[in-house]
Amino acid sequence: MTNGWCYLFVLFGTWFHISWMLAVGSAWAALLWLPFTPEKLLTLAIAVFLLRLLFPKDQKTLRVLRKEEDALRRKLHGWLARRRRKKQVKRLRKALSLRREAGKPLSPPREGKKTEKSLSKGA
Repeated sequence: MTNGWCYLFVLFGTWFHISWMLAVGSAWAALLWLPFTPEKLLTLAIAVFLLRLLFPKDQKTLRVLRKEEDALRRKLHGWLARRRRKKQVKRLRKALSLRREAGKPLSPPREGKKTEKSLSKGA
């Protein structure tokens, strides 16, 4: 599967004044140009859907596509978890620097609260 179909949709949708074709092709092309687009994940989901629709008994190919999809999902979840941890550390550092600037004493963390050190280690 390639992305050429979306450009053809835009071309023919514009040429023959087919609004739904122009809308679908334009939406997909716009999605491709977004930063961090999960294009491969979406393409795999579409491929699995088409495979089930056109070849419902082909379990071998479906297994291969599912393995690829699972690997991509794990990669995406790991990236999201790292990003969330980074944001937490950044927020905590900002809060600590604001407390220091205000001259407030830095109280020790309460039980169950995550500290800057534990967040940066990924605990």
